[in-house]
Order: sequence, then C-alpha cells, then structure tokens
Amino acid sequence: MLHLVGETLDKHRAQYGTANGNLVRILRSNYVGAEAYADAVLFDHALRIVAYLYPNTYLCGASAENLAPTSDGHLFLSGRRNARTRLRSLEIVQTRAPDSPETETAQTADPMGGLSVRRSTLRFRYLESFRRRSETGAAMPIEMQADIAARLVEVAGGECEAIIECWRLAQANRWRTEAERAEAFFATPLREAQAQGSPLHVGWHGEKIRVLRHDGSAWRWKPTATEGAAPVRSGAPGRLPPFIENLLPEGCLERVLKPRSDRERISAGKRCMSNIVVSEDEDDL
Repeated sequence: MLHLVGETLDKHRAQYGTANGNLVRILRSNYVGAEAYADAVLFDHALRIVAYLYPNTYLCGASAENLAPTSDGHLFLSGRRNARTRLRSLEIVQTRAPDSPETETAQTADPMGGLSVRRSTLRFRYLESFRRRSETGAAMPIEMQADIAARLVEVAGGECEAIIECWRLAQANRWRTEAERAEAFFATPLREAQAQGSPLHVGWHGEKIRVLRHDGSAWRWKPTATEGAAPVRSGAPGRLPPFIENLLPEGCLERVLKPRSDRERISAGKRCMSNIVVSEDEDDL
C-alpha cells in the first residue's frame, strides 16, 4: 500500500515505520509497505504520486489520453521546467509547458479511491504529439493520433473546423510547425506496410494440413488439426520439410526459372506436379 505524509500518516509514524522495517521510503514523503511489491504499488498509484509531488503540473501526451503511465513505465507531465524523476521502475518525465496550455480536469481512480487530475485537452494533446525532438510526442503511437484526430473531427463537426481550432490553439503557443504537421495528418490516411512472411497454406489431396511461413531468415511449419498421421513430416528447424523441398525445381529447370528465393520457388506455382498444393490463397487448396 502507498503512504503519503500528510494524507495517510504523519511524519512521526513514517519515521517509526521506517525504523522498525514496516515501511520503505521511496522518495520524500512517499512510503510503501514493506510487505508490498513496490514497483507495482508505484505504477498503480502513479497519478496520485504526481498530484502530490507536482501539484502545478498537468498530464500530457499519451499519459493524458490514457490517464495512466505507458506500458514501459513512463509518465509524461508538463510544468515550469524540464525534469526527470526515477521512482524504481516508474520514470516521471516533465517537459516545459508552452505559454498558453489548454487543460481540463479529469476524474479517475486508483486503489486508494477516486481523484481529480489536470491534463491537456483533446486538441492540445493532439498538437503535443507532433512536437519535434520531444519524448512526449514520440511516445504517442500513430494509432492513438489517428483516434484523437477522428474524435476532433466528430466534435468540431467537420475536418475543416477541426483544423481551424487546432491552428487557433497553436498560434497562441507559437506552434506553427506542430499545426502544419497536425493539419497534414488529418488529410493523410494511415498506411500499413505489407506484412512480411505472409502464410502459405499447404494442402494434401485438397485438405489443408499445414501452414508454412517464412520470417525472412527461416521457415516455420505450423500444423493444423487433422485426423490421423500428418502426410508431410517436419524437417530440421528453420528448413523446408524434405518432401516439399524435393518437389522444387532444380538443375537446368531452376536455371531457366531463376527463382530469387525458396519462397518465390514455392509461391510462384512453378514446381513439379504432386498431391501437394501450396498457395497463398486457402481457397486454392
């Protein structure tokens, strides 16, 4: 359990608890019960600790969006100065706030009960995510940016209105570059890279028996639920099953086809006839 001097105990009880081993001091006026796992307690009570230690700051970036530290243990704040505070596995990253931040009060809860915290507003944390050379901006994933952008358009009543609101807020803080990048993001759809190592479905007499996948350096041979013994046995780890490898073109035929890789040799369809079918489309089986 977390203990804060002035809230859950006084300084005399804190000193006595530390002396007899019942409390562990984490930082000034912050204590954890000796029987508790300190890292977990700090993570669960991160917002309460921040409100206690830094009352003149507000949550920003991904921490403002999720009202929680990031999965790697970072909590982002904005205040009067740049600072970093390490509390075991929890790191509080404080950046200097701009001239005219836009904040709001949010309600949340932790194991000690409910609490109110200050955080940047939706459109302000959207602009924060585009700050260059900013750890706070870099920590916000692009999926979160896209979700915030969609919500801003919905609240403003249109994309043009959302852009105008962001520009007004950016001009008050001299964030022209951030506003330009934010405007461009509204008009730029998310692009997904083509997945590497897409699966190849392996069929035997029209029945799917395995899934073959290449991760760029080695093959993986994943079985499917079939009745009876599998007709194709696995080979050495990272290599093609011997039966499939023996069906691939070789010698003069391989020189004519000029495959660039084993994957191209298999998926291109140029191979010896057999009862084995390998295809990227499962319906081909």
